[in-house]
Amino acid sequence: MAELALNRAYSQMSSATEKLLDQISLAKSAENLGRLLHNSQERMDYALDRESQAVRSAFDFQEGLAEFSSFSQHQKARLLRSVRDRAAALGLSAVDPIAPPRNPEAAKIVVRRKRMGNITLDNLPREKREGFPTASFWGVPMAALHWCDGKRNLEEVIRLTEQEMGPQQFDFVGYFKFLQKHGYVEFVL
Repeated sequence: MAELALNRAYSQMSSATEKLLDQISLAKSAENLGRLLHNSQERMDYALDRESQAVRSAFDFQEGLAEFSSFSQHQKARLLRSVRDRAAALGLSAVDPIAPPRNPEAAKIVVRRKRMGNITLDNLPREKREGFPTASFWGVPMAALHWCDGKRNLEEVIRLTEQEMGPQQFDFVGYFKFLQKHGYVEFVL
């Protein structure tokens, strides 16, 4: 069981690395490369954390996890070399990581769910949903709710959701204020 989880972990990280390498090879500016550099390092850290947790849940497999961690560092170095190579090909001397802009409002909000499971909004007529989707199966709202534990601020929830689902144009702050207004979640002060 642990070996299956570990094999899946390697596969997931390799797949994420290949996708990022493809994006790096198409980058056309220092700004694009800077964002990709930041995102690639974050993506590898996220993958290491999530996949290690999956392996640990199957079995305490420390030797395999140590090798996987080493593999993760190798993938991060590989991505960094790719960014440097692409920068050189574009005639750039160096590229610094560019983090996405911070969301000060989201950083102040800590969401605690009032109940587990889906939020279907079934008790609200469609015209009162303010255009927000249900979190009834899987998608951005459900993924974000998964990370709301009453400890992480919404900025961290957004970061984790985007690591899981990719960049989003979703109004996270508006959505969670909507959920709070209708009693589905509460904000921890």
